[in-house]
Amino acid sequence: MRRVFISILVSALLISPTLAITLRESIDLAEKNNPDIQAARKNLEAAGAVVQQSVGGFFPVLKAESSLGSS
Repeated sequence: MRRVFISILVSALLISPTLAITLRESIDLAEKNNPDIQAARKNLEAAGAVVQQSVGGFFPVLKAESSLGSS
């Protein structure tokens, strides 16, 4: 019985590091693969673009025109 336990323990120790991921890695994977999070990020980007577009109306506009003619 003791031999079986030691075998299982050694196997677990040898396999464990290759399968284990850190908490940060698991969160990164979840954020990368979760469609709700991806959609929320796209909505945030779109909202930022709308803000930039609306703020742009408050700044002065410089317009220049020229013409060339002969008489």
